[in-house]
Amino acid sequence: MTRDLFGLVAKDNVKPEHTSRRDIGLFRRHRLYGLHINQEDIDFLEYDAPTQLVALIEYKLALDLNHVKPPQAGEPNYANLCALEELANRANIPCFLTFYNPDYKYYRVFPINQLAYKAGPPKEKTSEYQYATFLHWLRGRDIPDEVKVKLYGGGF
Repeated sequence: MTRDLFGLVAKDNVKPEHTSRRDIGLFRRHRLYGLHINQEDIDFLEYDAPTQLVALIEYKLALDLNHVKPPQAGEPNYANLCALEELANRANIPCFLTFYNPDYKYYRVFPINQLAYKAGPPKEKTSEYQYATFLHWLRGRDIPDEVKVKLYGGGF
């Protein structure tokens, strides 16, 4: 049995979810501080070991993955994405914007900084299995057979 820092049991060596929700109250409260007090929640800071940062990934839900694209200057979320790109550049890691569909079966990955372009993410809509393979590849690893089985019952 593996326990995380909080003493919670980790199933399959993956830390359990602590709250299963975001603190929307804090988000709304922070908006009261004024227009120039910007914030961005960081969706996933991917890492392989405590000192091996791999990538910064912003996730967005999308119903139609064929018509998504990163925001452009002046569009909603553009400034947030620029801040994440700056953070990734300072950490010298790739930054991606990843859209996913509601049942998590498909993903669409957009590189945001130059390191992300060099990483060569899937260029089109991709399956969950292919996306998980990409995340393992970023760590210099092959996707384990047990993960393959969990994703598609071995039907890959």
